Amino acid sequence: MSALYNHMVAALREHWTAHSQQYPQRFELTDAALRELNDTRKLVNDTMNYVLRPGWEALFLGVPVQGGGAVNALVAVDGSLHPLAEHAPAA
Repeated sequence: MSALYNHMVAALREHWTAHSQQYPQRFELTDAALRELNDTRKLVNDTMNYVLRPGWEALFLGVPVQGGGAVNALVAVDGSLHPLAEHAPAA
């Protein structure tokens, strides 16, 4: 799986821990990163013969995802922006 996917999962886990299991507002990704994420997710699902539900591109593990961001970031429940590069998963 792509590094972007792993960074998003790590950021989401950190957010849940820091905010009493509340979901963040959204992920904001650059357009290129959103394409990469969705291409990877589609490839994995197609390979496994899973059927994608309508609107799958707009959610990541239950969190809304939008493109057009200047950087790849998680927008916390309190509205603060957390760049995904800060959430590198442990090696």
